[in-house]
Amino acid sequence: MTGKTLQIQVQDDHLARIAQTRKPILALAELIWNALDADATCVDVTLVDNDLNALKAINVSDNGHGIPYSDADELFSRLGGSWKRTRLHSIEKSRILHGKEGRGRFRAFSLGRVVDWDVRAPDSSGALQRYQISMIKDHLRRVEISDATPASDGIGRGGTVTVSEFDRELRSLRNDTALDELAQIFALYLRQYPTVAIVYCGTAIDPRSVEELSTPYGLPDIETSDGRRLPASLEIVEWRIKAVRRLFFCDASEFPLDETSPGIHAPGFDFTTYLKSDYFAELLASNTLDLARMDAAVERCLDDAKAVMREHFRRRAAEEAAEWSRSGATRRSTLTRANRPMSSREPGAKFSTS
Repeated sequence: MTGKTLQIQVQDDHLARIAQTRKPILALAELIWNALDADATCVDVTLVDNDLNALKAINVSDNGHGIPYSDADELFSRLGGSWKRTRLHSIEKSRILHGKEGRGRFRAFSLGRVVDWDVRAPDSSGALQRYQISMIKDHLRRVEISDATPASDGIGRGGTVTVSEFDRELRSLRNDTALDELAQIFALYLRQYPTVAIVYCGTAIDPRSVEELSTPYGLPDIETSDGRRLPASLEIVEWRIKAVRRLFFCDASEFPLDETSPGIHAPGFDFTTYLKSDYFAELLASNTLDLARMDAAVERCLDDAKAVMREHFRRRAAEEAAEWSRSGATRRSTLTRANRPMSSREPGAKFSTS
């Protein structure tokens, strides 16, 4: 590939830490967030197999505004060079931004060894250009950028990120639960921006079709060790489908950053909780979000959230018990939870306080 080679101005071990993500679905979500931040209205994720039906590549394609070739050097030559660093909203559609420091692209290396970008963006005259960016995990500081050429007729602006050369099978991305996990991650965003389409392996993600109830709650501020107070809130989303219960740590703009177990029992309910505060974004920026449970301020916030969740599901169980009583123990017609026996929400279910 002709073009140029850049060196990112940051230590290798720092990039290696950023490139680690515990769950493949969260790394994939970062690539989708990058496309959404670029004002994409459609993001299409495909899994490409080789002749032996093993995963060969992951493609994330979008129709966003792309990265102008004149900006590529600045954006890729140093961590924190993201155009989003000084903005709160996207360039064209004024949507709330997810990333700020350009870290999302490095988390792709928790999926595979090689990451390539095929970029289509207009130049200063408005003419559409096309070029490629390549990075490999072995040399995270090195970025290769091809020369820009005029884009062929019929090719729209945007980009495709391709991740390849996997050192594990990434079975979780093929599981039936992958689509549900992405629905939970992007539920709040897709509710806020209903014209956005995210397609995973040919199926559009539509949290609204499986969302039964969403309830927001305020929480006490998070008090940090240096005396600062940061607002915190909680949103509980109940699903009509079977779903693994998750608590997502989100920033104040409702973007999930990491996840853990909610830590409560609520028999018969399938739900996701979103714990929101910019304090979690600070922990992610310092690469300590994985250790959130060891942070005293986070632990207090989690205790507050659990208390709210327990009370919420006690109330919801009482409401459903009353409905059972009124309807002669017949579930209401709008509740269509998949693969669940009708007795799973009967009155008298016990809720743990642990």
